[in-house]
Amino acid sequence: MNKDSFAQLYKTWPTDQLLDIINNPGDYQPVALEAARMELDSRQLSGSEMESAAAIQAGRQQEKADRQQKVASIKQNFQSAGTAIAEALRPIEQTTPTADRTIKYLALLLGGLALWELYSDFRFLAAMFTDASAEWDLSVSLHFLPLFVFPCAALLLWFRKKGGWVLATGFFSMSAISVLMTLKLAIWSRVIHTQLYDSFFSPPSPQRFIVPLIIHIGAIWFLSKANIRSVFHISKPVMFLTIGVGVLLFVLVSLASM
Repeated sequence: MNKDSFAQLYKTWPTDQLLDIINNPGDYQPVALEAARMELDSRQLSGSEMESAAAIQAGRQQEKADRQQKVASIKQNFQSAGTAIAEALRPIEQTTPTADRTIKYLALLLGGLALWELYSDFRFLAAMFTDASAEWDLSVSLHFLPLFVFPCAALLLWFRKKGGWVLATGFFSMSAISVLMTLKLAIWSRVIHTQLYDSFFSPPSPQRFIVPLIIHIGAIWFLSKANIRSVFHISKPVMFLTIGVGVLLFVLVSLASM
């Protein structure tokens, strides 16, 4: 664009936008800068009008700077989170993993379990919210409990909150006993009721409960290690109390479901 084109364009611009050009000469062509100055001079604005336009221009510049700072902050947070996740997922080294890395592994495990629970129960959960005849009784609420416990425990563990350790250890204890009892029932069904099940349906395979049991017991073992507990300021009495409460909750829930 030539000088005349800029001059015609700037006649339609408000004064505060002309000040943007004049106050940032390095961002514009010399011909555009000269046309903006000539247009501003031709308006013969009073001092108060110039102050008002300058205030508007300064406010807009501040908003732009705030947006840029916010974008930079979000970008930095994503980069930090990505670095932390990459560090946590780095292949296991020859040295013993640090407490910080172990906590990250446990938080990622809980996050993965939360996603798996959501994937497995998505249709059931959708039906509970869309079916007018669906009833939220105790058994249904307990069934969906991991969907809330796992992500909460994962976040609290990641940020080294004591509540995250208590929530994760208590729930893993409760779930471990549940899986153990289910495994016992599956084995008993295979051994004692073979003929009965062969006549109607096959009993659940005990092997399907082995991996969940190992995961739950392993998580409890790692959470109970002294270097992990020290991060969350958990004493041995509190550790045993939390595990005991988890087991007790399983017993109470089992009794309530009868």
